[in-house]
Amino acid sequence: MARCTPFVRCRYIDRIDIDNNIETVFYLVNISGHAESIATATNRNTNIARYRAHDAFIEQYTYLHGDSPSEWMFEDDFQNWIAKLQYYSFVEQRLEMAQPCWFFKWITDDTPFTNQNLSIPDTLREVLQADGNITWILLKNQARVWPVQIVHRRFGVGWEEFCIQNNLMNGYQIVLTSETTCIFEVLIFNKEHTSVFNEYSNQNALPAPFYHLPAVLQTSCFPGIWFDRTTVGEFTISCDTEEDMLKNHLEPFFEHDGEQQIVFALQAHEWTIPVIDGVMNDEALVDFIGELDLFMGEFIAILMSKELLARVIVFDGEGGEKIYPWYQNRFM
Repeated sequence: MARCTPFVRCRYIDRIDIDNNIETVFYLVNISGHAESIATATNRNTNIARYRAHDAFIEQYTYLHGDSPSEWMFEDDFQNWIAKLQYYSFVEQRLEMAQPCWFFKWITDDTPFTNQNLSIPDTLREVLQADGNITWILLKNQARVWPVQIVHRRFGVGWEEFCIQNNLMNGYQIVLTSETTCIFEVLIFNKEHTSVFNEYSNQNALPAPFYHLPAVLQTSCFPGIWFDRTTVGEFTISCDTEEDMLKNHLEPFFEHDGEQQIVFALQAHEWTIPVIDGVMNDEALVDFIGELDLFMGEFIAILMSKELLARVIVFDGEGGEKIYPWYQNRFM
């Protein structure tokens, strides 16, 4: 399948047509700076606007356009199409290996555009091989996408737009979960370590093209990251505490009702914690925490469904997913 250089910006110009009407021509710009005309809008600022994709663009990029419509009456629908084009233009071949798929970053002051907040996690830099070359990644929060440039070891063009539109503040945490080597679903946690959902990141706002990837675009990430965001509780825990304190932080996030069990899943391993009379089994919970082999400066993210299956991600001090021996051995 032919591939294009990823599209990272949308631009438009207004022009006068032969009948003295104002038309708006939209362009997608790729990482090389080349612009492709993609669509024309008439009466864009009125209630009878009409957006129409260019036939030449659809013919050349059929594999990006797919079965999407070619005309739109609402700007939001048209912008969703542009987001889809950017998203699929970033997709690379599957990469299945025992490397970190999850990355963690703190926002440490009220101006996310300082040098410290521009730096990318060290482990992500190694995965992207971003020591000197300019590269692009795509940050994705369900119905929205942000192409972001990485220059050397820092976020560049697009990072400020991402921070402003996601209302990032001092003390917030960002988890980047890789779908491919350059596309990352974003999970945002506030100062209280609980997940933040912007109005565009709910299930109803999710455009149809994002629900399921076609077979050729399956995620490379282990564990999988496709969660039903309507049935998931998400929170993070700092590992700068003793194990007993960590247990006390972990237990209150789970609601217990009678006798049942809670399953914690981490990189092809699962731990079952019995719940008796509404109380988690203390010995099993302590054994689970002990097997995580935690150190000061590490961090845990928990993604929990109502079925009491809790996916666990442990981040090392470099901001990358901690790869455990039992997972590494799967690829030997």
